[in-house]
Amino acid sequence: MARDPMRRILDAVERVVVLTLFVLPVTYAFAFADRPKVLERYRVDASATVFIAVCRDFEHDGAATLIDAIAELPPPAHLVVVAAPRCARRVRARARARGIDARVTTVDSHVDVRPHYGAADVFVAPSRYDPSPDAPLEAMACALPVIASTKSGVAELLAEHECGLVCPPRDAAALAAHMRSLLDGSMRARLGDNARRAVLPLSPAATTLSLVLLYRDLLASGAPRVARTTATLGA
Repeated sequence: MARDPMRRILDAVERVVVLTLFVLPVTYAFAFADRPKVLERYRVDASATVFIAVCRDFEHDGAATLIDAIAELPPPAHLVVVAAPRCARRVRARARARGIDARVTTVDSHVDVRPHYGAADVFVAPSRYDPSPDAPLEAMACALPVIASTKSGVAELLAEHECGLVCPPRDAAALAAHMRSLLDGSMRARLGDNARRAVLPLSPAATTLSLVLLYRDLLASGAPRVARTTATLGA
């Protein structure tokens, strides 16, 4: 069995410093205003709970698990997958095979994703391994609760700020259970508000300051091996 690549790094170093990516919450502040327009464009039921995912690689991003999970939810729950053409074809094929193609919409990855976040209710990231995810942070800036895998770099942030749910990768039943719990609008609203508050401090200025202070400490310590162990993760 292949070892977790981050575990190999941890075994080889004396110290690891984890830094978060930055996000610009103001860029996503008014994305929700486009919800009616986006839902109408894709012919999604206005009363549907809309789950959204960004899929760059079908296997790596857990797309099959996600489609199997949405198949367990009752209509009108709907899944929107922002994906490159090759991945989108596999998503549609899997949806047809599960008999839910009418409840799964694929969107080209080159579009402005912000209105699509604004049209959604929940962001889902069931990746097999993603230590530095940007899309979940963007979704959180849009006040979306997030469901992520335990192998996602955002998992600890979700737990710390109570702004999402976490489940093992490749576990469609667990993912479906979390998605089902977020059919509750009051729960979505509470987690979504927490999500936006959680990312407000993750500004470019804060990230820059963290890096400056880190390198100051490394230079002061005179330990080059420590400098080489620094890792930047999603959360």
